[in-house]
Amino acid sequence: TQGDQQASVTLQHALLVSREIGDIKLAVQLLMRLAHHADRKLQGGRARDYLEQALELSKQIEDKQAEIEIIIALSAYEDFGAMIARLHEGVVSARERGLVGLEQDLEEALAAAYERNGDLVEARAHYAQGADLLERMRAGYKAEEHLRAFSKNRAHCYERLVDLSLQLGEDADAFLWAERSRARVLQIMRNSRQSHASA
Repeated sequence: TQGDQQASVTLQHALLVSREIGDIKLAVQLLMRLAHHADRKLQGGRARDYLEQALELSKQIEDKQAEIEIIIALSAYEDFGAMIARLHEGVVSARERGLVGLEQDLEEALAAAYERNGDLVEARAHYAQGADLLERMRAGYKAEEHLRAFSKNRAHCYERLVDLSLQLGEDADAFLWAERSRARVLQIMRNSRQSHASA
């Protein structure tokens, strides 16, 4: 549409200015937005080119969070092997930087990719890693934040662990994962009630 075209032109101009003034962080953000616009127009090659440029710049300024987000975005334009390699690279980078939330997202992305490819055992291993990372994140929260953290979105890996265990014929594991998930919710609710009572 004409609006999309105008937005693209504006972003291109802003990108040029950001490079002239040496604002690399802004250039990374603009390249990611340009990639999103190109993807919406079904221009996958151009979107990937923008993302590759953004990745190179994010490495220059050592912005690991942006780097990992770009790696995730790039994985959508690659074959299965290359996508898995990129996601594993992202996990390692996130772990080295202590970005537990991003590491958890990447583990779920890996799990979903393996599941789509029919490798249920590998998928379950990565969902299990994601669940462990959730526990680590939740351990650092206050009681009310716990409950918000255990939203439907965050509980997704537990649901997949139950389902995959059932598909693999491992009913005992499915039961254990279901109980672990339920136990965490009950613990969070109890802690929240106790904190309200003592307030």
